[in-house]
Amino acid sequence: MKNYLSKKSVQSFIGLSLLMNMPLLYEPQLIASYLVSNNLPGVWIAWSGIFSLATALIFFSGLWERLPIKTENDFSLFRYSGWSAQVLVAFRAVFLGVFIIPLIIFLIHQLII
Repeated sequence: MKNYLSKKSVQSFIGLSLLMNMPLLYEPQLIASYLVSNNLPGVWIAWSGIFSLATALIFFSGLWERLPIKTENDFSLFRYSGWSAQVLVAFRAVFLGVFIIPLIIFLIHQLII
């Protein structure tokens, strides 16, 4: 992983590769469900969301490189300090892992069916 994120790498290329790898699992099912339920306008909404996400990733990737913060947990620890920051990071990990991510998986599964 260290070879991919070196200082010599073009940050917009890294942002584009993140974009290309992220929706590989659920994008075809999502677009098919939009096509079935909303015809062509639904697919247009899906693709416009993907293009806006791509624009944001490519535009902000150079700015993200300059920050000493690489993850959201690093941001929490940078913004807050001490024991309260550790509690916040632990709560966020449990909240996302137990409630939010299973909810997202369930909603995507409901869209596919």
